Amino acid sequence: PSGWRDIALIEHVKPAPDPRDPDRQDSGPGAPPTYNAVRTPHELYVEYAHGEREYYDLARDPHSLVNRAGRMPQQRRRELSSLLYALTQCAGPSCVTAGRTR
Repeated sequence: PSGWRDIALIEHVKPAPDPRDPDRQDSGPGAPPTYNAVRTPHELYVEYAHGEREYYDLARDPHSLVNRAGRMPQQRRRELSSLLYALTQCAGPSCVTAGRTR
């Protein structure tokens, strides 16, 4: 549809370990840390709670194999980080405008 958003917010919150949970994986390889990510038509940007960043240029690397966070332009990192922040902080109708690329 015309005017539809062209990005997606991805969130994962690692649950607090609970010794009573028989399925817990707090130390296993299948338990990713808490992160937020934004996926645009051509990019994937991830911010982990512990500070690590990932960035993938999906036009050049469609399978997200080479993390280019350390080589991405600072201006683009700030734009994607701001967009990610806007998406994680919005509520209700404000999310419609937060979800549009600038």
